[in-house]
Amino acid sequence: MKPHSTVRSAVQRALCVGAFATAASYAPTALAQDDAEIEEITVTGSRLVRQDYQSASPISTVDAQQFLDTGAPTIETVLNTLPQFVPSITSTSNNPSNGGQANVSLRGLGTTRTLVLLDGRRIVPSNATGVVDLNLIPASIIQNVEVITGGASAVYGSDAVAGVVNIRTRDFQGLEITGGYGETSEGDGDRTNIGITGGMELADGRGYAFGSFNWADRGGVVQGDRAFSEVAVDYDTATGDFEPLGSSTIRQGRWDALTANLPSQAAVDTYFAGVPGYTPGDAAPGDNYGFNPDGSIFNTSPVINFTGDPNEPLQPVNPSTYTYNYAPPNYLELPLERKSFFGKMGFDVNDTTEIFGQVVWANYTADQALAPTPATALYINADNPNLDPGVATLLASRPNPDLPFRFRKRMTESGPRISANEYNVFQATAGMEGELTFLDGWDWNLYASWGSVEQDENQLGNVSRSAFEELSLADDHGASICGAPINPFGIDSLSSDDNCYVDYYTRAAANKTTIRQTVAEGFVTGSMFDMPAGEALLAVGLMYKGDEYAFLADPSLTATSQDPITGSSRTDIVGFNAQDNVRGKTNSTEVYLEASFPLLAGLPLVDMLDFTAGYRYADHNIVGGINSYKGELTWDLNDSFRLRGGYQRAVRAPNI
Repeated sequence: MKPHSTVRSAVQRALCVGAFATAASYAPTALAQDDAEIEEITVTGSRLVRQDYQSASPISTVDAQQFLDTGAPTIETVLNTLPQFVPSITSTSNNPSNGGQANVSLRGLGTTRTLVLLDGRRIVPSNATGVVDLNLIPASIIQNVEVITGGASAVYGSDAVAGVVNIRTRDFQGLEITGGYGETSEGDGDRTNIGITGGMELADGRGYAFGSFNWADRGGVVQGDRAFSEVAVDYDTATGDFEPLGSSTIRQGRWDALTANLPSQAAVDTYFAGVPGYTPGDAAPGDNYGFNPDGSIFNTSPVINFTGDPNEPLQPVNPSTYTYNYAPPNYLELPLERKSFFGKMGFDVNDTTEIFGQVVWANYTADQALAPTPATALYINADNPNLDPGVATLLASRPNPDLPFRFRKRMTESGPRISANEYNVFQATAGMEGELTFLDGWDWNLYASWGSVEQDENQLGNVSRSAFEELSLADDHGASICGAPINPFGIDSLSSDDNCYVDYYTRAAANKTTIRQTVAEGFVTGSMFDMPAGEALLAVGLMYKGDEYAFLADPSLTATSQDPITGSSRTDIVGFNAQDNVRGKTNSTEVYLEASFPLLAGLPLVDMLDFTAGYRYADHNIVGGINSYKGELTWDLNDSFRLRGGYQRAVRAPNI
């Protein structure tokens, strides 16, 4: 069995308690390649195995302690402090439509162009774009994380356009118990981590086993809990300041501009004639109009006749444009609860062959919360008895006064839109590695892995247009269903003791996503021949990868209804995006090689001159043949000065 560099021979127990603050920041040290004396090493970004390997592409290493010191339950918190990363979808990303996942983006080129590996092997992705969710990796299993910021498609295949994040797991003997608790300076956003890790030798040192069980819980924090985020803001290029942001989908009424069935200008001027400072024409028939608490209307731009209180930012009114303030219900940090297990083992069959296996299991929940549904293009009968008399007179001035008018409203009565996501992840890997007995100095490696991700999403807060209009367009305005005519004109105007209206048009939805990945790979590596400056090395491999994806949408999200005015088809659900069922699969068979040639050594100004080349051909079932290649040159002038560079062609194959 190969020696382990981080073995601890004695039983160890540790209890760690950490504190967290919302304003705290942490910048880990990026380390160069390990200078310890090691017989042979494989560095991320290469399949070649040799002593003192130095990569032509920049590699940084973050050790395990830096992840543990932060107390964060997910590792992207630390990685995003490195300059190679541009923070992407993280624990503070509330609305990226990815189900609360945590992803990383090298050099800002996107999550789909950053390949995440576990011990040099692929991790089952968590969405249709092939991206790995880092929520499933606890810090306690990490030895270090190697980050290569250069195209690595020639070595690892698709997805490695921007580079590779390789999570190396620990080798450990003994018992370790870790725990931590903390909260923000405001007393919320509490975090708890508990981990039990153990490892042992087997069969007089011929084998080893390692396992780690972890539980983590992170409390959510919403934007309304902080003064700096309780009002939605935008950057004003004219003033150079951040200003409160209005929303185009607000608690407004808007006349039916779609069919040009608008009130007359004279009627609008008459309605606002008593407002101090109003000049005829200041408000136009096609403007956006909101409802005041007393049922009267006001123009939002310019603001005319607003009678509410603009100084209450936590009310559903933005003090800049008196439109809906959607910020408070949104998460600043997503809640997360995770249970996970990681295990691996190995056994020396003989002096030249080792078998190994690895298992990853995780169950975790990650929720998202958005402001209540902005229901647009709803229709209401113009003779609704709850309409303010002045507004009813205004509607009567339309060319066709008997038609319903178009209406939009933040459905605050239905509560915020909640997306509750539960993930079940399992991946198993088994393989063999060893020395080729018939070729001196050659090694081989063969493994296969199968992974599965199942995501259950439960949505709350969707609104059915057709159900709402069964109330609003009925001859009795919904009184036969809920006991009184519907009154949507104002904040919380639809609330009632029995919530009949809300229950009638609000919809929950349940979506199911299933992902499967199968990988089989084998490669050999060794010395081709001797050169004056050292051994010429070669690695040759073959890989198969297959991905399957299925998304089963709730029937309510695929339903359509008919616009009562235009007759056109429309998606019936508003709130979360309407979605269709999706199913697909991709596969590829890939062959690759990598070779290193030490050209010169031991000369003046040339301590070492090394050239590395790589090529990969992938036969993809969707797009056919794909070529990736690289050429890299490393020139050590002396012990203190090195020049390195390369040219690579990296490829992002299509996702499902």
